[in-house]
Amino acid sequence: ARAPAMARTAYRAFAQCAPGVEAVLAAELRELGAGRRLRRVPGGVEFWANAEALRRAAADALCADALRVRCGKRFRAADFAQLVGGLRAAASGSFRAFVPEGAGVCLRVTSSRSALYHTAAVAERAAAALRVAEDPSGPAVRVRLDGDEAELSVELASSMHRRGTKPAVAPGQVRETVAAACLQAAFGPRLAGVARLWDPFCGSGTVLVEAALLWRRAALGSAWVPAREGAVPVHLPGQGSARVPGLAAGPERG
Repeated sequence: ARAPAMARTAYRAFAQCAPGVEAVLAAELRELGAGRRLRRVPGGVEFWANAEALRRAAADALCADALRVRCGKRFRAADFAQLVGGLRAAASGSFRAFVPEGAGVCLRVTSSRSALYHTAAVAERAAAALRVAEDPSGPAVRVRLDGDEAELSVELASSMHRRGTKPAVAPGQVRETVAAACLQAAFGPRLAGVARLWDPFCGSGTVLVEAALLWRRAALGSAWVPAREGAVPVHLPGQGSARVPGLAAGPERG
């Protein structure tokens, strides 16, 4: 039997991470089998992945802070006419696999060195061109303007450092994704050969919690209990808002 089309379709994805963590994140994604044609860029890793690989990256890439799919190629947007035309072209491609027509989305616009500096005006035209409604609670759709070029992306998961493993967050504590990156930089994605670990920081146990998740992932194939409560929606093609275990729902207290 042939696999469903969405399982075979490869999407251009971007996993965001802290500066300096790109090599560790690339090694982690490679270990997870969560993508192919990985390329390190400042602030993250670009790669190609099908829907299942995206789900795996969202659930088990412990170094990633956010996961996005880039819809189409960068296009020229020196004025509003070019912007609208480019967004309409992008909407006819992979964008619709993630955001159906008429869906409510949270439009986020950034503009750098562009003549289209009025982000509210860009968002208004983007909503019309993409045929979506603005809804702050919906999945984030990003329009990034850089000079005379623009790029459209859909955010599949954000704030991935919020694991939901702690009832409260102390000020100044190390971010979970950074702790996971430090462990993997020192011992590899599987913590190979590490049977015992001491946490030298004597804080809230972030390093130890991340080590436990890495050990679990190495032993069982996933860092998370499949039926774990409190997962946040991850927007995957053909699945609407699939709930991926391990990502905390809502902001942490503290």
